Amino acid sequence: MPSKISGLMYGEHAIILEAADISSTLDRTWEVDPIAYEKTMVMLLNFFSEYADRFHHYKEEDILFPAMQRTDELSAISMVCEFTEHHEEFRELALLIRADMMDKNYAAAQAKLNVYMNSLQDHIAAENEELFPMADTLLSEEVLERLYFQCLDKDAELGQTRKEEMENEIKNFKLK
Repeated sequence: MPSKISGLMYGEHAIILEAADISSTLDRTWEVDPIAYEKTMVMLLNFFSEYADRFHHYKEEDILFPAMQRTDELSAISMVCEFTEHHEEFRELALLIRADMMDKNYAAAQAKLNVYMNSLQDHIAAENEELFPMADTLLSEEVLERLYFQCLDKDAELGQTRKEEMENEIKNFKLK
């Protein structure tokens, strides 16, 4: 059975994957309705920057990853380094997509978004199947419990209400 912190991370991953599903419906919609396309892209980019990165990735980087590195388990350290690099790549790609959107180069923005989504889905699968089970095995129940509450504190610090608003926006999204 997953720990509370893994359960929290799995739940956030599910929301992020719902946003990825939205992105897959956008290809070439700018040809029919560029305003709706742009509005949806802005919403998604804001979601990925704020929810996926600020709420989710930073909890991993600031709370979970350091605890895993302290175990001195080489496979955990290697995995943490790899996933941290992925997070940086996602941040850089999001900036490039935003630049294409500013230039109204929708085809380039969508192509980069597709790369982002494919990489993100692979990243999430690897964390779900490898990282979180490893954390649950390597870390004691007491440490996992402490990390879980640190994640809740981080959500409260960043704005639990805002997090819930973004989750609801994704869950209730309808392409206009």
